[in-house]
Amino acid sequence: NSINENLSLQSEYDGEKRIDFSNSKPKDKDDLDQFKDLQNLFCSEFFPLPETSFRKVELNFNNFVKKGEKPLINQGSMFVIPLNDIVSNGIISGKSWEYTETLQMLAIMSRAASNGVNTPYFLDIGSNVGWFSTVMAALGYNVIAFDAMKSNALLFRSTLCENPKMMEKVTFINKG
Repeated sequence: NSINENLSLQSEYDGEKRIDFSNSKPKDKDDLDQFKDLQNLFCSEFFPLPETSFRKVELNFNNFVKKGEKPLINQGSMFVIPLNDIVSNGIISGKSWEYTETLQMLAIMSRAASNGVNTPYFLDIGSNVGWFSTVMAALGYNVIAFDAMKSNALLFRSTLCENPKMMEKVTFINKG
């Protein structure tokens, strides 16, 4: 089947399972669902990651909910790099990354939705550990995210496994 054609599993080494999504290529627009299938496979076979390879941060997205709107019930959590990473350190220390830029992107998405775009998609190219994608998905937007780094992919995929409602909104492609 197409999942097996596009997915190459590397053998176990160092006591950890590794997965390589780099051979994944959709044949056409409708095949984006294959990437969701790959995400589900990752969650069932490779999640959770060994605890030494990440830091889990609880998030509060209510800072991004407009005044008068209902606060989010399912806040979520995110997996980040534990040491010496500017993006992860920002998320760990302030529970946010590029707060002003996040608000600007949310304003653009809100305008698109209010201007008649039925299903606006947020395109996150170079998603890193998935901050912007996670915020957009938590607030109900559909996301297509790309990142070439396998270490970022493992963390972002783990974030999606941990937050199934967000995972429904995100298509992640480990390509750059």
